[in-house]
Amino acid sequence: MTAPDSNSHQSTTDSLQVWEREARRILKALIARHGYTYKELSRLLQAKGVDVEPTVLANRVNRGTFGFAFFLMVANAMGAERIEIRDVSSRRSNRGSK
Repeated sequence: MTAPDSNSHQSTTDSLQVWEREARRILKALIARHGYTYKELSRLLQAKGVDVEPTVLANRVNRGTFGFAFFLMVANAMGAERIEIRDVSSRRSNRGSK
């Protein structure tokens, strides 16, 4: 048996980070477009039965490491009807982490 290729693991990790940044960018843009503060968004989520403190919400969004279910809950709470997803693979190699 051969050892796992560390380069392929690094490539997968890099790719995941690119998509996490994109998810963070999309969600932050939705929040800004709808004009909500994290406090207001926390209240909207509470009304839907999801208890997330504003600071926790802000931290999760800013990290960009949330799951898709969380993304959908937040988008739904804001009344988002449409989400645009663009191809980020061509930008992957020339973007640094922010």
